[in-house]
Parts: sequence; C-alpha cells; structure tokens
Amino acid sequence: MATPTKTLRLRPGLQNQIDRIARRSRRSFSQVTQDLLEEALRMRECPGISKYSQEIADEIQENAALTREALNHRSPGLVRPA
Repeated sequence: MATPTKTLRLRPGLQNQIDRIARRSRRSFSQVTQDLLEEALRMRECPGISKYSQEIADEIQENAALTREALNHRSPGLVRPA
C-alpha cells in the first residue's frame, strides 16, 4: 500500500541528526523520521513512559559498562576527577 507524500522543511541540524541515525542503523531517512515521529507522538500521549528502541537500549547498556577512563576517552572533559 502506498503512503501519502508530504513535504517537510527541517532545520539543518535536525536533518543531520536524522541522517546520522539512518546511516548508523542502515535504514532510510524516511524510515528513521517516521519512527521518530511515532515515538514523539507516543511520548506526548503518555508522558513519563519511555520505550527505547533496541538500538538506543544497546547504546545505553554499552555506555553503562564503560570505565571512567574509557568514558573520558570517548567524551573528553565529561568525567570530572573524583
């Protein structure tokens, strides 16, 4: 079934973020944008309830397993000395 076509103007920064997610997940710009819009609508309908996509859940788990040194290497200046 064909879906209706709509034109949408995006700020350059927003377009760059969606492009980055699309490349990382090997999905089309359109698929990623639709997923993000659906997620935004769900969050608006039920604030406080979050359902992470598997990609985001995996990234959260990877970050949680990082040591202070690895985290500082990935994002310099993020971790303050104890």
